[in-house]
Amino acid sequence: MPKALESFTINRAIDGYTVRIELDDGETAEFIADYEQLELVTEEIEALLDQDEEGALSVDADTEAPEPEED
Repeated sequence: MPKALESFTINRAIDGYTVRIELDDGETAEFIADYEQLELVTEEIEALLDQDEEGALSVDADTEAPEPEED
């Protein structure tokens, strides 16, 4: 079963970037990535979010806030 992401940070390092990922159970992992690797990750995230954008931004009619009553 996939673990839930708690937080992540990306910081510059001498040999690229340090990516630190923390899971909701407290487990952490650190990775070194170069510019090209982070660029690929960014492109993949953007492509997936672009696909899901319409659904994420649409409001379900059942959860839509009621219109304010006029006096």
